Amino acid sequence: MVTYCFWALLTYDPETAIWILKEEMRHYARIALIDTGLGDLRSYRSYAQQNAELLGIHYEELKGSLSYFQKLLWGPWDEDFLVSERGGRALALEMFL
Repeated sequence: MVTYCFWALLTYDPETAIWILKEEMRHYARIALIDTGLGDLRSYRSYAQQNAELLGIHYEELKGSLSYFQKLLWGPWDEDFLVSERGGRALALEMFL
């Protein structure tokens, strides 16, 4: 978002740029950094904290893993996923309401 913020500041005056960012994120209650155990989180932590502060929302860190992402790419697509068989009905939002 900092890069996006930089773009907005180059395109609009500072007040408008901040307003745009806050409007786009107004339904977000938090920014969460998910620690999957890979790599050094210091630069990401700083980035996420700056964005949370800019938007006036809560920042938190969560312990996570890559298992869901791995399953998304390679399966198995079990009860964690909604699988639509080829040739089946198209999914529509109304089916879930």
